[in-house]
Amino acid sequence: MAAAAPPSAASEAAPRAAVADRVAAAPTPPPAQLGAKTAPTADAKKSADENPDVLVVYKGDLGMTVDDGQISPTVDRIIDISESMGGRLDGRRDVRVTVRVPSPRFHEALQKISALGVVTEQSVTAEDVSEEFHDAEVRLQNLKATQKRLQEFLAHAGNMNDMLTLEHELERVSMEIDRMEGRMRFLKDHAAFSTLNVTLSARPKPQQIVATQTTKPPPAPPRILQLHADWLDQLGVNDLVAN
Repeated sequence: MAAAAPPSAASEAAPRAAVADRVAAAPTPPPAQLGAKTAPTADAKKSADENPDVLVVYKGDLGMTVDDGQISPTVDRIIDISESMGGRLDGRRDVRVTVRVPSPRFHEALQKISALGVVTEQSVTAEDVSEEFHDAEVRLQNLKATQKRLQEFLAHAGNMNDMLTLEHELERVSMEIDRMEGRMRFLKDHAAFSTLNVTLSARPKPQQIVATQTTKPPPAPPRILQLHADWLDQLGVNDLVAN
């Protein structure tokens, strides 16, 4: 049997548009609005209790000097401090270490780590991502509602073109749901655990300065100019001086 010819672009556009119209016209609850919170359900209240309404991402950069030969031991102590607070190591390389600490204990961790050496540079930034997280939450809710409608239409699709169109739309919506859920996980993790980058350098060794006493040679005696003239002898000056 000869293989069926692939449908043309025009033949695909018509059923796809029809399916899109059917999805849009399907009776569904009004979608959530961006920037406006919906009435909390029991699950939403539980989620709100677990996650604060305000999500702030803290990030700190710290430059420190320590005694020569103490860089590696100091890095180990920084990791120990973060883990003792419920944090974790995020990366380590040579003289630089990145740790994650619970955000409520970020300033405490910063103080304890700063006490390990001499701070030469320090910066802290705080970014409120609450609005971005809520907008992503609303978009995710609408995407899941669309996904459910598409699945219902797919179960009652009457021809192959409708099925292909619905499957294509379902794949696109599912990918967008995965992307949105990944972004929300990222925001929640970075709000729950703040990032602290620490760069260490060896403190210069103090150099001992030995004072040396320098003595100047005594000044040369004044030079006396002696002159001898015959006319002084004739005047008898030398005899007078001698007497």
